[in-house]
Amino acid sequence: MSLTLNDIVNVETEISAMSAPRKAFNIGLLLGQNNDVTQKEKVAFYQSADAMAEAGFTPESAEYQAAVLYFSQSPAPDILAVGLVGKEETALEALQQCRMANSEWYVVTFTKAVADALDAEKIDAIAAYIESCKIHSVWFHLISDKDTYLAIMQSLQGKKYSRTLTLYSTSGTATAALLGYAMGANYKGSTAYTLAHKTLVGVMPEADIDSTALKAILASNGNVYVTQGYYYTVLRSGKMANGISFDDVLYLDMLVNNIELAVMDQLTSLAKVPQTQDGVDILVSAITDPCEAMVDKGYLAPGVWLGRKVLNLEPGDTLNKGYQILSEDIHSQSKADRDARIAPPIYCCIKTAGAIESVTIGVIVDR
Repeated sequence: MSLTLNDIVNVETEISAMSAPRKAFNIGLLLGQNNDVTQKEKVAFYQSADAMAEAGFTPESAEYQAAVLYFSQSPAPDILAVGLVGKEETALEALQQCRMANSEWYVVTFTKAVADALDAEKIDAIAAYIESCKIHSVWFHLISDKDTYLAIMQSLQGKKYSRTLTLYSTSGTATAALLGYAMGANYKGSTAYTLAHKTLVGVMPEADIDSTALKAILASNGNVYVTQGYYYTVLRSGKMANGISFDDVLYLDMLVNNIELAVMDQLTSLAKVPQTQDGVDILVSAITDPCEAMVDKGYLAPGVWLGRKVLNLEPGDTLNKGYQILSEDIHSQSKADRDARIAPPIYCCIKTAGAIESVTIGVIVDR
């Protein structure tokens, strides 16, 4: 009989827990209304327009044509999520079902036919829902009616929706192209980008937009695809209804998501995080990694802090790294918080790099 070696050499195997999957923030959802196609799941994923054709979408269908626009952008996205509005559903109900069915898609747009059927009340209801989603979401809303587009933009602007972007276009489901660019440009390892002044492949510029109309659209925080300077066909200007640029919403969502998961990884993988300064340092270190990733991406950059006073960080101080993580003193915790095993408040103060989207140049001539 051969005896085990356990009493001499005892090797214990420990497999670390898998980290929670990070949301890629590069999958768009297209919602259409197609009674000829049945999807087994509420949200189906396709890697090309050809794959959609194999699933039963005809080349004439609005969903297929929108997918062509989506995958035609440069850089091109990898995956498109598709949901269908059922016969007994409203667009909002279908959207809610798609959000509950899958957490991976980030931005949603409707096919032109579905978008055109939305009145002001339905538009507001969808924008309000997107704003309230616990899973961070964004809506690219297409407006193709030249008589109402400005009023809709102004209404959404007045309600300060930060997660709805409106695009006026009469060129099919133009928001699918915008969605494709937004998701394609956010590939793994990519640097930060903006939507302003980008080319949308397959979309015709709006020929009836003059300088007065463009000024009104921009003043309403709307978006439109136009030709400027004869040679440049570009998107103006990549803003949400409340005036914040889409990239600021995107990258802040990514940062918050990654901080949450980084801290959760520590709480679940370690035997325990002690309620000491060393324990707080573990959490601060976890928060540091997502911040550094956003510095590398170009979303955060060193600069002067102009926000409110946070602990010992004063307005006018310089954030040398583009961020500073502060925590309240562990020794000043109340007994109730200590008994409840609550960490002292931690603050992550960030300085965004911003982006230059317009320039004034003075040419001074001396003869």
